[in-house]
Amino acid sequence: MTLLSQAPAIVVFRYRFIGDTVLSIPMLRDLRQAAPQAVIHYVASPGSGEVLTHCPYVDRLWYLSNKPTKPSNHLRYEVETAPTLEETPTVGEPIVEAPLSYWDLAKRLRGQLPKGSVAFVLKRSWSSALLACLSGATHRVGFNTEGRRLLLTHPMEYDKTLPEWQCFLQTLQPFGQPVGKLPHAWSHPALEGWWSAEDNAHADNLLSFIPDFSHNTPILPVGLHLTATDATKTLPLQVASEATQALLDRYPQLVFCCVGAQSDSSTYETLRATWPPEWHHRLLNLCGQATLLQSQAVLSKLALVVGVDSGVLHLAAAVQTPVVGLYLPNKRSKWLPPVDTTGAIPMLTPLTLPISANALVQSISTVLDTIVAHPRGTSV
Repeated sequence: MTLLSQAPAIVVFRYRFIGDTVLSIPMLRDLRQAAPQAVIHYVASPGSGEVLTHCPYVDRLWYLSNKPTKPSNHLRYEVETAPTLEETPTVGEPIVEAPLSYWDLAKRLRGQLPKGSVAFVLKRSWSSALLACLSGATHRVGFNTEGRRLLLTHPMEYDKTLPEWQCFLQTLQPFGQPVGKLPHAWSHPALEGWWSAEDNAHADNLLSFIPDFSHNTPILPVGLHLTATDATKTLPLQVASEATQALLDRYPQLVFCCVGAQSDSSTYETLRATWPPEWHHRLLNLCGQATLLQSQAVLSKLALVVGVDSGVLHLAAAVQTPVVGLYLPNKRSKWLPPVDTTGAIPMLTPLTLPISANALVQSISTVLDTIVAHPRGTSV
């Protein structure tokens, strides 16, 4: 028997960004398989943890927030509280706690983690390792960064050459789990996504506003996401305008669908204004009209998603929607999501910024031509 197979409770710390939370899903799936008896807790941020509210691998979802009474929803924003469930949730879904401050969360976790519990500190910060100590977890594994070795019982070297999702998986190694470089001896790297029937219905309703302007050919809905927290990741407006117009001209059935926060809306309205008026109806601006899970449901129904390195790309990859991603040179390999590479359609086409409009159009067209030839079976 391994330590994990005997642990009464496990807590995983990876709060802050959406993409980081999504990339922890392969590790969570392997963790649940290794410790079916344990109560698994996950500490996330209100702006990203929503992606796990229906995750079957987590029993209790906690939110760490500096504003515990009014956390941000990221895509819709201005929600009064994070999603919460009753103490008796739907079978296979986690109990979701209201957001707590750092010290209140430490206190609550301490009451939930009995002797023998294990903490996985996936977040690489000193404060997250301290939170694991304060939680009372007996065993604490994490990366030996930010001078926090003394706070961890199982410090690990952080391999900057590996994709982040694989670094997360490797935290299972100190407990005897056979996780290595691809191909894995035991784990499957695919991402997953979960949402409710109500979320799905809302997504269908949003996409119903796509006008039927192509009567003889099925609509080709393509997601477009041009914003990121890091301004250096953004695509210049001129490049975006030239590339999108070339694609609209080449594919008469194409319509761009944009999801994001309300604050992102002006980016796409500015882009629309650069197009000829007769093409204005071929951009569906959904920014601020959907929660995180509703947005992911929208992404699952699109033929392709094109965008800069952001949480939206990871949300799309998690639901097996093909992605054309734009990455900074020094971050490209680190943040690529794990995808299935065995099918006819390329599920991930990573491009490097800066990029010309012509090069971008050529890469996107290559993927779109394959998608048109091999339709996924989804329709709008």
